[in-house]
Amino acid sequence: MTKTNLYILLTLLSVIYFSFGYGQHNYDTLFLQNGQVVFGELKSISLGKVKFDMKDLTITDIKMNKIKTISATSRLFRIETVNKQVFYSKLNPSKKDGYVLVGDSSGGAEVPLDYLSIVYYYNAEKNIFEGNLSMGYNYTKSSDIGRFNLDATMSYIMKKFTLKNTISTIVTQENKQWIRDRESITLSGTYFANSKWKAIGLLNYQLNRELGLEYRFQEGLGVGYNIISTSQMRFFAISGIVINQEKSFEASVSNFTSEIPLVIDFEFFRFAKPEMSLSLNNSLFKSITQKDRIRLDGEIRYDWKVITDFSLNLKFYYNFDNQPLSGTGSTFDYGTVFGIAYKWK
Repeated sequence: MTKTNLYILLTLLSVIYFSFGYGQHNYDTLFLQNGQVVFGELKSISLGKVKFDMKDLTITDIKMNKIKTISATSRLFRIETVNKQVFYSKLNPSKKDGYVLVGDSSGGAEVPLDYLSIVYYYNAEKNIFEGNLSMGYNYTKSSDIGRFNLDATMSYIMKKFTLKNTISTIVTQENKQWIRDRESITLSGTYFANSKWKAIGLLNYQLNRELGLEYRFQEGLGVGYNIISTSQMRFFAISGIVINQEKSFEASVSNFTSEIPLVIDFEFFRFAKPEMSLSLNNSLFKSITQKDRIRLDGEIRYDWKVITDFSLNLKFYYNFDNQPLSGTGSTFDYGTVFGIAYKWK
């Protein structure tokens, strides 16, 4: 039996299986390169991996190069390709190995699986909620000093809009007292105009004891451009305008400023063992209301996947302000934090 005939037979068997074995349910299908056929629900495709809820088993990640084609017709998906095309379509199986059929009112195409950058499903009643939680703690009895760090990200993904909340904090325990050293809470909303351009709004809160900053409340609007998007790499830039309300630990009144930001986001993922990811976020702020004032917020993060949904991470952060509010505050702050992360979707 030829490979084509075998593929057609497997497709017919899957249709019969759906029709008679599962009654009213509509299940998605993965056709694997080793000849296996897996039934369940396609959750998403991102960064070279297919997240699939296997029927009566568990949610698992399957590498794209293990898959021959996909049939997912129970719902619509938002499909973004590496060449910056966007479709709102179902996924239909292709007769060519490593391809899938997509199409909507804007057109259709037979797309290689490794050209799929991001795929999320959507409908009127069920959107996607996902998140990541990382924390770490270290303590030395001789100095009676401990340090706790927490990072959390939560995203709510809809058809063309995403809400994202990020929380980061570092707290020092010294002489049985807890001191808040560094805090950041950000709520952002992103509207995807197309695969290249997006509009962004954000609300942000910061505290940094090293820079003498008691608080900074920040509101901003901007636009972002997708420079590079592949199955293993993403690189985009954002600019716009932000307004700040700032107060130092020494000052009794707050300072109102406005700035032009330039944000660079870079992510790289490798799926060969050990699986790892590297991300860099760098935000440069040029003040409009204060002459020659420049600020820089950034972090570099490395994640190493240990087991399913759990990873170890190491983060290096840095902050610079050439005109800090506090006269006794430093102009530069940096540090490293280590944590254990759990990701859910």
